[in-house]
Order: sequence, then C-alpha cells, then structure tokens
Amino acid sequence: MKLVTKFAVLAAATFAVGLLYVSPVQAAGPVTYQDLLTSDDDTSSWLQYGRTYDGHRYVRLDQINRSNVNRLRPVWIFPTGGENRGLQATPLVHEGVIYMSADESRVFAIDARTGAKIWAYDPEVAEEAERVYCCGSQNRGVALLDDKVFVATMDARIVALNKDTGEEIWDTVVHPWEEGYSITGAVLAVKDMVLTGIAGGEFGIRGFVKAYDADTGELRWTAYAIPEGDDSWPGDTWKDGGGSTWTTGAFDPELNLVYWHVGNAGPWNCNLRPGDNKWTAGVIAIDADSGDIVWGFQYTPHDCWDYDSVSTPVLADIVIDGQMRKTLLHHDKNGYFYAIDRTNGEFIYGKPMVPGLNWAFGLDPVTGRPEFVLLSVAQEEELGRQAAKQFAEQLGLVEDPELVAYVEAVGNRLARHSPRQDVRYRFQVADQEAPNAFALPGGWIYISRGALALSNSEAELAGVI
Repeated sequence: MKLVTKFAVLAAATFAVGLLYVSPVQAAGPVTYQDLLTSDDDTSSWLQYGRTYDGHRYVRLDQINRSNVNRLRPVWIFPTGGENRGLQATPLVHEGVIYMSADESRVFAIDARTGAKIWAYDPEVAEEAERVYCCGSQNRGVALLDDKVFVATMDARIVALNKDTGEEIWDTVVHPWEEGYSITGAVLAVKDMVLTGIAGGEFGIRGFVKAYDADTGELRWTAYAIPEGDDSWPGDTWKDGGGSTWTTGAFDPELNLVYWHVGNAGPWNCNLRPGDNKWTAGVIAIDADSGDIVWGFQYTPHDCWDYDSVSTPVLADIVIDGQMRKTLLHHDKNGYFYAIDRTNGEFIYGKPMVPGLNWAFGLDPVTGRPEFVLLSVAQEEELGRQAAKQFAEQLGLVEDPELVAYVEAVGNRLARHSPRQDVRYRFQVADQEAPNAFALPGGWIYISRGALALSNSEAELAGVI
C-alpha cells in the first residue's frame, strides 16, 4: 500500500512539474466559469477533473515527447500521510498551486515548484461511515470555482474551502451516510453550481446527481437516476434499485446538458427485479438549469452482471457516414464501445472492444439493445441437473449424490454466466488431495443457446454437437 501511495505522489509531482509550465506561487486569482469554458486554451493549468468539460484530458504541448519522456525525473515528494489507502485523484493546477485530494477525503494545496505544503484540510469523516464504503476510502479529486475549492466526502457531504487558505466556508450534507450513501467522485463545477453523484449501489440506495449553489451550499436540484414509479421496475423496487453515479460527469455548454453515467442495478440477484431497470447501467442527460432528465440510454438493460457503466463520458464532434455528429463516446464494462448522439440519446453504433464476448449475441444495429437470453432460476437448476446426468453418462461415471450435487453446482454457475452464447468451458477438477474435491477426469462443457453437452475431449465434443 505504501508503494502505491508513493507512486501516486510521484506521479502527481511529475504531472504538475513535467507536463505543464507552472508559474511561481503568488496571490492567486479566482477560477471563473469563463476560465472553465476556455480551459482547453490554457496550457499552464489543469482546472477540472477531465481538464475540459468534454472530458478529453489532453494538453496541446510538445516540449515533452516520445524522444525525451524517458528523461522525466521526480523533483520532489509530498507525503500525504493518513492511513496510506492509496491515491486515485486527478490533481488540479492553478497559478503554481496543485490542489489534490487523498484518502478520507483530505485536501492539500501544494507549491508546484517546491512541493511545500501551503495548507491541508481534513473533513474528519466519521469512523463509523466506513461500513458503507464499497471499495475503500478513496477520493477522485476536487473542483475549483471562483475563490473556492470543493471536495465531496466519504460520508456524503460537500465542503467548500477557501482556495488560498484552506479555511472551511460551508459544509452541506448530501444524504445521510447511515442509509448506505457515500461519495468518492470529483465534484463538477458548472456555471454557479457544483454537482456531485453518489456511491452505494451495493447498499440499497437510489442513485442521483445533485447540484448545489457554489456560494451558499444550498440545494438547487436533484436528478434521480431511477425515475420514480417507473414501470421498468416491479413494485417499489425502484426505491432502492442502486444506480449509483460514483464518478464525474461531462458538460456541453452549447446544449446546456450535463451527462452522467449510472452504475449497476440492485440487488445483484436480477430475478428479484424483472424489467429494464432504467436508467441503471446507462447514461442520463440532465438539463443544467432545471435538473430535468432530457434523455437516457441503457448499455445493459436489466443488468445481471454488475456492468457498472460509470466512466466519465467523452464528448466529441466527429464525422460519421459523411455527417457531422455531436457524440458521446463510452467504453463500457460490458465489453462494447458506444457512440451515442448526445443531442437526443440516439444510438449511432456499438462495437466489441475485446474478442470472445459471450454474455450477449451482439447489439441491435438500430437500437443498440444487447441481444441475450436469461433463464429463470428453475431453468438454471434444470440445466444443472442435465449437466450432472450427461457428465455421468458421457464419461462413464457412476452417479452418486455428492457427484451430482457437485456437477449440478458447476452447471448452475455456467448457466448464470453465459446467456446461451456458443461457448466452450474447460472443466478442470480440483486436486484429489484437496478437501471436498472429486478425483474426476477433465472434460469440456459446451453451452449453445440453452443446449448443453459434455465430453472428455474437445475433438469428441465436435462430434457430439
């Protein structure tokens, strides 16, 4: 853990000093909304999480290039202290000062030339709040607007600090952490507001994006990622259906739309929530002034695989089929890359990013909806029983209760993880001496759209199917 932390600190130092020209620390001016709008032209600063509202994270500099990048060396080390849980934040740079967050939502202002600490802030997150952390005490960054630095905390607060002194200006509770809510993402500053998503998809939350007045901390609007009473959710399951929004969104000033990706549905047992479960495992476009959801698109309707679609969107105007399109680009955990029309949510195209995708047969070329078949619990159990019987018959094994239960369990797991795509699984049996293991020969399990066959060799299996 210490090695990870040191690496992250060194990376922050190299980023600040090596990739950007940083002016000496002086009385820093404010970071205006206009500065954020034109941040792509400012090569001496990194003013927001994605550097620009479109999330490109690209600086047009050429002093450091392929021929000399191997000569980069750290010039200082800044220890963040704490419990050394790692660093995941994107440092911001403004007028010679690095603003960065660390574990436990702590914030630092650092002289970019010397590595000296200018100030530090600890929001003193309640120790009890750790019981609602999904994946450790992480924070992905801060936001700058006017004379303030904003940080969201692990116990679901937003805090505004004076960017020159670190003094607390306001502290607002986003949602009681005791109900399963936490925040790990970087705040997004838009106009005179600061926006945040929420984490806690594993703890029965209802995901949202909230906007707060940057000067006062008062709530402006709430956009729920799961629409109230939506018919894609059975009964009242929408009330605690997950849909966390735990990373940072993007913003199109021309369209006045904020784009935020939405995480997995809950609970993980998807048999308890039949339907598409909007807008989980998808993206929502939000009117920046009203908080109304203008459109939504799901990459994985009825998510049964924990395909948490939360990476920050990338906005780009590109020519597709001879036509200039305003797109939202996204690489999803379901293995597909997507281009969506960000003006209306229309699917443009989707392509596999990796070979061998087997959770779906493909994407509908018009709607982008994945084509897959899910079995009921009873069907999965029957498939497991078929596996046990066929394994015994084809490999000449004697059926006994323990063996049947073992192979049935294997069949059930395969059924749940492969929605009838043509897939071959290598059936490896545990070592004879391992506890509760069976001394069985290896074999091949073949699943094809609901049919199942087994064999002791792939060549023989070819004859079976």
